[in-house]
Amino acid sequence: MKVNDIVEIKGLLFNVSSSIISTSSFPVLDQLVAVLKEFPTVKIRVEGHICCGSAPGSSTKMDSWYRLSEARAKAVMSYLIAHEIPEGRLSYKGLGFSRPRVYPERNPADENLNRRVEIRVVSNQ
Repeated sequence: MKVNDIVEIKGLLFNVSSSIISTSSFPVLDQLVAVLKEFPTVKIRVEGHICCGSAPGSSTKMDSWYRLSEARAKAVMSYLIAHEIPEGRLSYKGLGFSRPRVYPERNPADENLNRRVEIRVVSNQ
């Protein structure tokens, strides 16, 4: 794991328009917990992204969607803390629609690509 490496948490689902993690996603997060326990010097930032936004940098970006991306990132961080990953190794950030993978979104598949939570390695010492 190198600093600034980014890994998407594939299979992570939330309740619709919510930061509540779907129980079906717990095994995915448990894998992340196992990796973090295997590499105890790694520090990460959990980054939340949403779909269905306006152009990056647009002033019409909805603040509520930004808050949702932040709340989802924080929920993942809270899960990790509850599973014995020290809080000092973790941070979170909501990025809203500022870094879409696909723009413009033309279909639900594009939306799903933009709606994600990623892990960024911030330190490996």
